[in-house]
Amino acid sequence: MDRNILDRYTFDALNGNEIPLNTHSDDFNNALNHGGGYGLVYFKTASMLYNLQYVLGDSLFQAALHHYFEQWKFAHPYFEDFRASVIQYTHVDLSWFFDEWFETTKTLDYSIGGIHRLHGTDSFAISFRRKGEMQMPIDFTVTDK
Repeated sequence: MDRNILDRYTFDALNGNEIPLNTHSDDFNNALNHGGGYGLVYFKTASMLYNLQYVLGDSLFQAALHHYFEQWKFAHPYFEDFRASVIQYTHVDLSWFFDEWFETTKTLDYSIGGIHRLHGTDSFAISFRRKGEMQMPIDFTVTDK
């Protein structure tokens, strides 16, 4: 993901300037001139697509987008059409994903809750804490330095 896109979206989200993606352009206070936060839509949408790719994996994500483009070329789809097309193609219930990204301003934020050595072993228990309200799967890698 382009770091600039994620940084712009994260900056707005951290400063409480986030809006649900499913917001009509008339509700942006001067959307005609891209004022009132309208540019956030582009950064949040790009972040949403990156996270959808993370959830689906590269090949299924690419195939689902190809299906969507073919299904809606020369037309004017809405949020619901994108959602329905991706779910139809993947056969995966992604309602939890689209509900949070399209309809809310929930944030995605996880931290390490704790690291504890398991008694008498070289093993550790790592716990994560969800700080934001948005739910997303997380992958992590443990390396030995």
